[in-house]
Amino acid sequence: VDHHVLALTSAVRTQKAYTFAMSNVQGIGMMAFMMYMSGNGVQIFSMMVTFGGIFQPIKAILSSGLTFERFADAHTDMTGPRLLFCAIQVLGLAIALYKLNAMGLLPTHASDWVSNMKPPTPVEHAYGGTTL
Repeated sequence: VDHHVLALTSAVRTQKAYTFAMSNVQGIGMMAFMMYMSGNGVQIFSMMVTFGGIFQPIKAILSSGLTFERFADAHTDMTGPRLLFCAIQVLGLAIALYKLNAMGLLPTHASDWVSNMKPPTPVEHAYGGTTL
C-alpha cells in the first residue's frame, strides 16, 4: 500500500468534509434573513420560521455523526469538520433563540415563573396620535 496515495486520499476526504461543513453557512444566513423579515410580532408565519430555525439546527447536530460517515475511513479524522459543522449549527440556534427573546416568548424575568410577582415596569412608553 502506497502511503502517499493514502495521505492524498485522506487529505481530499478531509477537504471535502470541511467544504460540506461550511456549506451550511449560507442556509444559516438565509434563515436569519427570513427571521428578520418576519418581524417580532407573534403571528403564525413568524412562529413557523422561528421554530423551524430552532428544530433544524438541533436535528442537524444530532444527526452529524451519520452525516459525516460518508467522508470517514480508517485514516481520516472527522472531528474537526464535525465540530465546525456543529458550531455553525449552534450559531443558527443562537439566532433563533435571540428571535424568540425579541418576540417576548422566552421567560427571562422572575415574574414569568412566580405567579404573585408583578411584571417589570417598562422603561419607555410610546404613544401614537396627537394630544388634545
